[in-house]
Amino acid sequence: MARMDEAARTAGPGRPRIGRAMLNLGMALKNRMARPVTPEDVDRIVGMIDDTASAIERR
Repeated sequence: MARMDEAARTAGPGRPRIGRAMLNLGMALKNRMARPVTPEDVDRIVGMIDDTASAIERR
């Protein structure tokens, strides 16, 4: 428990929000991939993830 408290103190204010957003993305992908997908769907999803990663890296 002490290690979790220490991590929370040193993590910075944005880390919990980023973690939540990453979990949301993971769940959205899991839910979407549970339904049939076409190759075009996969291309679109991969493109969105790649575009977002590039935007984050540029910041």
